[in-house]
Amino acid sequence: MAHPHVSLATTVWTLAATLSAACISNPARGTAGTGQPLRVRFDTSSGTYQAQEVVGEDQYYDRDGNAAGSVQRSRAVTKRWANTDVSFYQGDDRLDEQDYFHLAGNRGAVDEIKAARAQMSRDLSIGFPVAIAGAAGSTLAAIGTFGDSKVMRFGVSTGLTAVALAGAYFALRGMETYRKKPLLDASRAIKHAQQVDRCYRGACRSERGGAATTADAAPAASPAPAPAPTSLAMRGTRAWLGTWTGSGHAVTRSPDGRSLKKASTVELRIDEATADSLTLVLEPNGAESCKLTAHMQGGRAELTAGQSCRRREGRSEIALTVRDGSSLVLRDGQLVLALEVDLALSAPRRGKAPRVTRLVSSMEAVATRLAAP
Repeated sequence: MAHPHVSLATTVWTLAATLSAACISNPARGTAGTGQPLRVRFDTSSGTYQAQEVVGEDQYYDRDGNAAGSVQRSRAVTKRWANTDVSFYQGDDRLDEQDYFHLAGNRGAVDEIKAARAQMSRDLSIGFPVAIAGAAGSTLAAIGTFGDSKVMRFGVSTGLTAVALAGAYFALRGMETYRKKPLLDASRAIKHAQQVDRCYRGACRSERGGAATTADAAPAASPAPAPAPTSLAMRGTRAWLGTWTGSGHAVTRSPDGRSLKKASTVELRIDEATADSLTLVLEPNGAESCKLTAHMQGGRAELTAGQSCRRREGRSEIALTVRDGSSLVLRDGQLVLALEVDLALSAPRRGKAPRVTRLVSSMEAVATRLAAP
């Protein structure tokens, strides 16, 4: 007769495998084409939250003037977050991403999605049961289920812990794929769409997608006269104007070679744009916004190097200086920001010159327009 603890481990394994298999089926349904236009919809939401941020450091000295310690000061600051969900439609019927590319005739994209989901299915169906069974087995081994020898108990428990960690790795990799939506870059879906909807807090504006034809546009009552060159320029620059928000990542590097990468959000406003230049404001809703200029080169706006902004954080001051290579690009209705700056963080010290820390920060982000002027 099997040991009751071993029977329990077998039951845990079976249950975990059953639950994993039930949750990882491919959501594609092979939806048939109806002749309705394909649409891609972007739903953007944003908001604020409170976080504690270090704004300075107080130094303490003894009566002989020697440093006796320090205390960091922090305060509650308001930070912004933004998130964009992408969904796919045939007319008014929502589609799975794989079905969307199938109806669009993009076999390569369909195969990529199938392969990613098959890998996810293998990772989850193996990872979760192995992790759970390994953890359960390690616990049973530690309490002497598989023998009374301490050496054996330690060896078996250590081995099963390694098995559990391996299972957890595959499970986490599968969950990362499961959470990634869409699986493919949204720009590939836009190429097959007749219509692209960009929505913020329920208010949507529509634009033509990459597959739209002149027949998709509303018929004009009579041919419109050809616009003058100045009208074309105005139409091109108007697309830049408005308030934009999005997310990306920033990498901050210190002089000693250390670097820190973290997710970041961006909010900016473009008030002025001509065929030659534009003016943008970073953090337009903050207490201390940063106004910068850029010169236009085709569809690209190059930020002028050497511009700087300053803002205070408590008793400390942060100076930002734009470096060469910073730019804005308008692509498929989204604003792609590449910003590289020098940062100088100045913190006051009692009886001494301020402590200045110099860093270099590189940010890449994609923003969606929330409101046009």
